[in-house]
Amino acid sequence: MVIVLLLYLIFRDLKKRCVYTMNQFSFFVRFCFVFLGLFLILSGLLWCSFPYFNKFLVYESSVVSNQVDAVVVLGGGRGGRVKEAVDLLAQYHSRYLIMSGGHYYHTTTSRLMADYAKQLNVDLPSVLYEDNSYSTYDHVVNLLPMFRQYDIQSVLIVTSSFHTARSYAVFSSYLIQKGVDIDVFIHAAPDGIDYSRWWMEHEMLQLVAIESLKRVYYALFVT
Repeated sequence: MVIVLLLYLIFRDLKKRCVYTMNQFSFFVRFCFVFLGLFLILSGLLWCSFPYFNKFLVYESSVVSNQVDAVVVLGGGRGGRVKEAVDLLAQYHSRYLIMSGGHYYHTTTSRLMADYAKQLNVDLPSVLYEDNSYSTYDHVVNLLPMFRQYDIQSVLIVTSSFHTARSYAVFSSYLIQKGVDIDVFIHAAPDGIDYSRWWMEHEMLQLVAIESLKRVYYALFVT
């Protein structure tokens, strides 16, 4: 009788364990299906949004004053920013051309950009140099004292297309935080990215992916 009772208890315990295990397995299977479904939906939405990434990264001022005190070229690119800025100088009758960059070996990127600008057009306005910037945030922090020193009330920022939205957000928010009333306009220099198929080539994919991450980071923690 005792043996029968023990066998019954053991069987009942095993049955409970099996039911519990099956419930766990069933929950795991349901979780996997839900996770897979959400992953496929999000992947589909992300894929559909690829051709519209330019709306996330690219910004250009729709209206620009007929005259701006300074055209500012942010360091980076492959010369396209400088060329675009030189072409804009006469159009906006700017008093200053400002090159903003960081140290590069025995010189600075701002000096190299200025040298290239002089090759493109010897008849330049006064060229100012800002040599200590290594990020978009550095640019506005280091340029503000220069704006104040030279009584600059309006600027046209020239940078690559993929960098324009973040640049405008950083400059605008920082100047507002500092209580500075300076008109900021943005001009997009060609960046070689085809936004209708940027994910199909490694170089374009790399540029867009990195800038997208920076855009999110700056939106969350900087601007």
